[in-house]
Amino acid sequence: MAQLIAFIVLEIFNLVMGTVILSGKMDNFIRNSFELTPKDAGKFDIRRLRILMGAAFLILIPIFCLLLFTESTNWAGHALTASTFFLVIVYYILVYTWAKK
Repeated sequence: MAQLIAFIVLEIFNLVMGTVILSGKMDNFIRNSFELTPKDAGKFDIRRLRILMGAAFLILIPIFCLLLFTESTNWAGHALTASTFFLVIVYYILVYTWAKK
């Protein structure tokens, strides 16, 4: 039961963070998470960084739901690790290629 509550809280957090970031309310959070100085911030398109970070939070929702439904199998942890690792790799490739000016 406690695990289900933790999953629900995590999904609500991802949903709220994804929608707030996509709405443009957390641009300073994005700049601070990349530790961008004002000089370095000019090298990135903040709108594209916003899309990438918001989409990453929203993509994590079905990944964690998949883990919830398959937690009784042996490969659930491996699937979560592999899918999250793949998401992080794609995310950083897009940050340093597509989101750069």
